[in-house]
Amino acid sequence: MTTDDFSYEHLGVCYWNGSMGPFVIGIIGSGPGLQVLIDIVYTEVFRDFVPDMVLVGASHISDSKSLDILAEINIPVCDTFEEMLGQHPDINLVVEMLGSADVLARLRKALPEHVSLMDHRELVFFCGLHDMAAVKGHYKENLAHQRTLLQSIIDEIREDIFLLDKSGQVVDLNRIVWQRAGIPRKDLLGKPCWHAARLRDGSAFCDQLDPVCPFHKTLQSGQKEESLVTRVNSDGLLQYYRLYAYPILDMRGNMTHIMVMH
Repeated sequence: MTTDDFSYEHLGVCYWNGSMGPFVIGIIGSGPGLQVLIDIVYTEVFRDFVPDMVLVGASHISDSKSLDILAEINIPVCDTFEEMLGQHPDINLVVEMLGSADVLARLRKALPEHVSLMDHRELVFFCGLHDMAAVKGHYKENLAHQRTLLQSIIDEIREDIFLLDKSGQVVDLNRIVWQRAGIPRKDLLGKPCWHAARLRDGSAFCDQLDPVCPFHKTLQSGQKEESLVTRVNSDGLLQYYRLYAYPILDMRGNMTHIMVMH
């Protein structure tokens, strides 16, 4: 891996492909890091961030609170790490939270090559991961609230609004569109946009992607486009519609969707 792997073009690429693990963990000592580690091992939200982990044993635990926590999840506690490793030879990751230089030195000498060691200083990265996941959960909940609020606002707009992918399939639309079409919103998602588009009287706006629709121009230019089109309604009246198309860009500036309004 080189520094180029962390360039802008590689943002969002995860180098852990899910094939690693599981890590069979034994812990030595306790403290604030104990609850963090237990949360990471047993909470589903962390499955997106780390390989599978299994906590099987602990040693050098003296405080009653930590003993109660481990008892609740049926983790056996040994007096020494030698005893723990002897009872659980499948351990391949030891997390040291004791902070004892003597124990840490003996541990480094005793561990076989296939067992990894994370000492109390390195545990800060687990603590950081734990806090990041908590923040993610907060923002995810907040984002869901903001999406509901935004959808409510869009649904009150009188103009027809279509969010389309680059092939013209419906990704989302506002209430007035699906109500005028007389089709539930969920049944229009993933369909070509002309399945949803209607004139004011409810008759079909078009039966295919119209070449004069600004959707095509925006698809080519990547810019806002507009056009004026005419339609004849079911009463034979000529009506004028101004159509607008807006590119929707991702964080890298690439167009991912197109919003069409009329």
